[in-house]
Amino acid sequence: MSALLELVGIEADPIRSREHILLSNTFEYFWRQGQDLDLARLITSVQSPPMKQLGVFNVDTFFPEKERFKLAIDLNNIIAAPSFSGWLKGEPLDIASLLYTPEGKPRHCVFYIAHLSDPERMFFVTLLLEQIITWVRQQSGTTSLRALLYFDELFGFFPPVANPPSKKPIMTLMKQARAFGLGLVLTTQNPVDIDYKGLSNAGTWFIGKLQTDQDKARLLDGLQSVSSESGSALDPKRVDRIISSLSARVFLLHNVNQERSVVFQTRWAMSYLRGPLTRPQVRQLMAPFRGEGVALTVPPAVTPVTSALRRDVATAVAPPTENVFSQTSSYSGTPPILPPDVTQAYLPTRISDNDALSTLEQKVGQSLEAIRRDLVYEPDLLALGRVSFVDLTRGVNESRQIGLLIGGSNLGAVIRWQDAEALDVNANELARQPELGSLFTPVPTELSTSIRLKARVKDFTDYLNTDQVLNLYYSSVLKAYSKPGESERDFRIRAQQMTRELRDSEVEKLRQKYQLQLDRLQERLTHAQDGLAEDRAEYEARKREEIISAGETVASMIGIFGRRRPTMALSRAATKRRLTSSAKADVERSQAEIARLQSEMDDIRRNMEEEANAVSNRWSTALDNIETYSVRPRRSDVQVDIVALGWAPYWELDCRSGGGRISRERVPAWRK
Repeated sequence: MSALLELVGIEADPIRSREHILLSNTFEYFWRQGQDLDLARLITSVQSPPMKQLGVFNVDTFFPEKERFKLAIDLNNIIAAPSFSGWLKGEPLDIASLLYTPEGKPRHCVFYIAHLSDPERMFFVTLLLEQIITWVRQQSGTTSLRALLYFDELFGFFPPVANPPSKKPIMTLMKQARAFGLGLVLTTQNPVDIDYKGLSNAGTWFIGKLQTDQDKARLLDGLQSVSSESGSALDPKRVDRIISSLSARVFLLHNVNQERSVVFQTRWAMSYLRGPLTRPQVRQLMAPFRGEGVALTVPPAVTPVTSALRRDVATAVAPPTENVFSQTSSYSGTPPILPPDVTQAYLPTRISDNDALSTLEQKVGQSLEAIRRDLVYEPDLLALGRVSFVDLTRGVNESRQIGLLIGGSNLGAVIRWQDAEALDVNANELARQPELGSLFTPVPTELSTSIRLKARVKDFTDYLNTDQVLNLYYSSVLKAYSKPGESERDFRIRAQQMTRELRDSEVEKLRQKYQLQLDRLQERLTHAQDGLAEDRAEYEARKREEIISAGETVASMIGIFGRRRPTMALSRAATKRRLTSSAKADVERSQAEIARLQSEMDDIRRNMEEEANAVSNRWSTALDNIETYSVRPRRSDVQVDIVALGWAPYWELDCRSGGGRISRERVPAWRK
C-alpha cells in the first residue's frame, strides 16, 4: 500500500494515514473473501468501500466521500497515464519463477529501472522487496546460500532519517533473510546517505576510497557499532589510516568473523562505463531473448471454455437466419421423467449470465448485447470418488479427490475415463433440484436406466484402482523423495538446496582438517620469522664488530695504539670474521626454513582447494538423474462416492455484436 500511495505522491504512515488504512482494509476484505483485486476494482472500492465501518467510526465519518473520490481520481490517473501501460504487461513478479527456470535450473534476473521516474522507481523497488520477503518466509531455514540479492546504489532507498516505503523491507531482509539462505549485497558511493543503524546487521564490509572526512567519520561510526554488537575488536585509528591510504581498486575488507581487517586489490576488469542504457538499447539487448520465446507475457485471465466455445466467436458470428432461436426447439422446460432408481445430481451453477457474457466479450475483444439468456442442463455421466496413496516407508499418506464428467455422446460399450473432463466438485456441492426457469436436453439411453449406471460403478472403481497413480520424484544420491503434489521443478530446487548444504558441510570438514595442518605450520612459521629477525640482528651486530676489529687491526699494525703484536690483532679479526660468517649462515638457514614452510603451506592450500573443487563438482552432478517412483493405491484405498446421471448447466446466450450480427454461444456455468 505504501508503494502504491507513493506512486500518487502520498507519503502514507501505516498507522496514521487514512489512505493507507482504507486501502489495507479493502485488500484484507477481498483477501478474506477469496477474491482477486485488480487496480480497477480497487478504485471502485475506494469510492464505495465494501466495509461499513473502520474501527469504531463509520466509513463516511472516518474518510468522507468527497475525499475518497479525490483519492480514487489520483489512483485512476495511474491507469489513465500512457506511461503506466507498461506496468500491465510482462511476467508476473513471482520470485520463485524468476530465480529458477521451468526445468528447475537456477538463473539470474536484472531489473533495470534507470528509465523510470523517482516515484515509479520507489514503487517497483518496494513491490519487488515485499515479494522477496514473501518468498523468503516460505523457505526453510538453512546455513547455505540459497539466493543473492544485489542492490546497486542504495541512495534514496535506505536513508538515515526519512522512512520511504523501501526502507522497512530492506531492514527486514537485513535482519531476517540470511537465516533463510538469502544474502544481500548493498552498494553506495555516499556512506553519509544510508542508515548505518540498519547496516549494523551487515557482517561483511568492503570499503573503498572515500573523498570526504564526513564520509569516513560516518563509516567509522557504523563499523564501531558493528564491532561492538559482534564482540570483535576494532582499532578506529588503524582503520582510519588504512582508508585514507587506499588507492584505486584497493579495498578494506572488514568481517565480523575475523579478528583483523584485510586490505586487498581487485582483479583488473574491462568496463566501458557507458552509463545508463536508453530504452532502445534495452530493447536491443532483450531482442534475442524475446526471439527465443522468453518474451514476458501475461498469463490468460479468462477461464477456458468448452469446445463449443473454443471456436472463434468472430467466425461464429454470422448473419441472422430465418430463425436464430430454432436451436432451443429441442429443449424441454421440465426435466425428463426417469425411473426413480436412476440416481440424478445437478452440478452447481457457479457463474451468472453476466459473468458468461463478460467471458465472451473478453474472448472476442468487443462489447456484446445479450438478447436472450438461457440456462440449459445437459445429461452427462458424473463420477466422483477418492483415492488414497499410502507408503509409510517414504512418509506418504495422500488422498486425492477425483471428479470426472463424460458427455452423453461419448458413452459407449467402453468408456475412456482418461478422456473425461476433470471436475473440481465434491459431493456436498451437488444439488438435487435444477435452477428455476431452466431448459433441458434429452437423456441418452446409456444414462436412462439404473442397470446401465450400476455397470459404470465397477468401471469407475477399476479405473481408480489401476489408472490412478501418485508419482514421486526420487534422487538416489540424496536418498530423497518429492512431496505429494510437488512438481519436478520444485523438487529440483529443493534438492539443489540439500546438495548445497551437504556440499558446504563436507567442504567445511575438509577445511577444518587442513586448517589444523595450516595452524601448526603457521606456528612454526611465526617462530621461524621471529628467529630470522634475531639472526638478522645478530648478523648486523657481528658485521659491525668485524668492521671495528678490522680497524683496530690496521691501527695496531701501523702503531697508532702503541706496541701490540700484529698476530694477536689478526687472530681477533679472524675470529670476528668467523662469527660474522656463522651469523650470516644462520640468517640463510632461517630464510630457507621460512621459504620451505611457506611452500608447504601453499601446497596444503592448493590441495585443499583441489579437493574442495572435487567435492563441488561431485555434488554438482548429483541431480543429473532424477528418477520417478510410483505409489499405487490398494483396492481398499479406493472409494466411489457417486456415479450418476449428472446435469451440467450451460449458459446459452444469443449475442448481438456491434455490426448487428447475432450468434448463439455457450459457456459452462459450473466452472469458476
